[in-house]
Amino acid sequence: MANKEWIFHGWDILESSEKRSNSTFQKKFERNGSARIVEKSAQTYWQRLFEKGQKMSKIDRIIELLESIESKLSHEKKTKVSRKKKTENEDKIDIWSAYSDEFIRRWKVAPERNAMINGMFANLQKRVSASDIEALVRFYVNQNDAFYLREMHHPRCLVKDCEILLTRMKSKMVITNSKAREIEKQAENANESARYLQNKYGV
Repeated sequence: MANKEWIFHGWDILESSEKRSNSTFQKKFERNGSARIVEKSAQTYWQRLFEKGQKMSKIDRIIELLESIESKLSHEKKTKVSRKKKTENEDKIDIWSAYSDEFIRRWKVAPERNAMINGMFANLQKRVSASDIEALVRFYVNQNDAFYLREMHHPRCLVKDCEILLTRMKSKMVITNSKAREIEKQAENANESARYLQNKYGV
């Protein structure tokens, strides 16, 4: 903006000097016959200065535009990162709240939480879908498996067996040791019957 002000100020000086025929500047150069040369030189100088100012003005506008675009992109990037972190933190809080609520209800004491525990829940998020994870956490704390009871439903067991627990939750099947032995015995009986039929009837 300073260049433009000086350019227009220069043109004003030039025009006023042309009008003031009795000025000292004009009289001095009229006496030695150099007035036209000086006038032409002055016009050339201010014209070049004006053109330079226009070019600089265009460059300034381009720089301002680029800076504006860069600022907007930077702001959008920061906003996306902030939203992503906020979403991740909210997900972690929701999962922890579900686990903590069920844990307190069952064991009458708040579960311990530290960086290692947070890492376990972060790992769990990578292996279980967001639509299932909260229900899975609550399901796990309510399991009466002897091993889980001895471990007092520590998150490491949840992370280690998350796929098994998820299948159990969705199938609504409870496989206890006695149930497993029963199924195993039934399978053995079925195999024994098949062998008997094959030996006796060849089928």
